[in-house]
Amino acid sequence: FLELLGKEGTLLVPVFGALGILTETLKKRPDAVISPCPVGTLAAVGKDAEALCKDHWKADTAHGENTPFTRLSDMDGYVCLMGCDQDRNTSLHGIEALLQLPYLNDTTCTFTTPEGENVTKTWKYYPGPHRDFIGIDRYFREAGVMKISRIGNSQVRLIKSRDLFDI
Repeated sequence: FLELLGKEGTLLVPVFGALGILTETLKKRPDAVISPCPVGTLAAVGKDAEALCKDHWKADTAHGENTPFTRLSDMDGYVCLMGCDQDRNTSLHGIEALLQLPYLNDTTCTFTTPEGENVTKTWKYYPGPHRDFIGIDRYFREAGVMKISRIGNSQVRLIKSRDLFDI
């Protein structure tokens, strides 16, 4: 991915929980920028890594406005799902937060900020129990905004983040 993106590109991946070898490998790179948000944490490598991750913890939500998810969309970036479907598309939580959907809850965490201050913070509209996002796939296909292909044994879905948010 990094070779393909080159010096002008940036790779952004979720790194909360056990999400696989690709995300763990990126997270452990010495040049990785980790978003300073203890809920919905991401890691980025590349030209816009700092801009994407900066002050993530200060946003009102973990996935909505002023987070790496909406910044990626604003930068005309892409969402690439490799070996998984929309059910694992964390960007969809950004849409839920922007819409302030009523089934979302608040989540609170005590942590140390990048500035070294211990704080307790609550993020609004945090995703709760599992939802079935698989059915959303057809809307992207019908709109013609998602490409589906294969890399080795993995099925890959590629969609512009802005198209995902708009649809």
